[in-house]
Amino acid sequence: MSVRLCLRRLAESGLGPFVVVLATSAASVAPAYADLSVPAAYEIEAKEQYCADGTTQCVAPNQRPDLGGLRFALVEVYRIGSTTGNPERTAHASTAAPDALLAKCAGPHSIDSRGNIHSTTMAVMVGPSNQGLHAGSISGSVSLRHGLETDTRSTATLALEASDPMTGDKAIVTGEQVADNGADAWVSGGFSVLLTGPQYDEIVAGPDANESAAPTPTGQTGTMRCSTGNPTVTTPGAPPPYFESELDDAIDPAS
Repeated sequence: MSVRLCLRRLAESGLGPFVVVLATSAASVAPAYADLSVPAAYEIEAKEQYCADGTTQCVAPNQRPDLGGLRFALVEVYRIGSTTGNPERTAHASTAAPDALLAKCAGPHSIDSRGNIHSTTMAVMVGPSNQGLHAGSISGSVSLRHGLETDTRSTATLALEASDPMTGDKAIVTGEQVADNGADAWVSGGFSVLLTGPQYDEIVAGPDANESAAPTPTGQTGTMRCSTGNPTVTTPGAPPPYFESELDDAIDPAS
């Protein structure tokens, strides 16, 4: 099982009379881009692009994309290091507290006169600073059941809050996701994200896009909501959505 922290660019795309390739990432508020360099005892991930009205009309073929209706949601939760021998860990499940939480909402999107695609974004990236994350706070609970890589109905239940001192945002992530770990695919459910705090303007594609550049504060404070439970409205032309809830048995065998 590969270990991926979302410190790299995650792609979105929309398809209209021309192809709009969007790259919206939780990484862009971070000081660096790198994969997690230490083993994770578990990883719970969900990312998805969708239209706010529940259709695919925001990027429907043969019409100009309604970028104002485009949304992106991302949730990643990690327990770093071993939980072997801990009562919170069994051969197929874990309720161990997480060490890292990434949550992001993006949208609405817009295009400027230079052809840059902008998005309003809010995010938290809380975890070990030696992994390029922000030393904020995480509280709440995680329950991961049937978490083997081969499990086709792995269930992750989250009730988490996090505060990121670098972005200034706070996140509440709740919900239950059932994932097919073999296919990294959605089965049912999803996570809801509520972010409060400063909002950012991010150039996600276009001539001035630079994935190493941090988003620009808008000077506005507010809230954003997004969800990873919209698999039927994923926008045409987008990279596949990604869902998994896995224990890493290769590096953390159950006792």
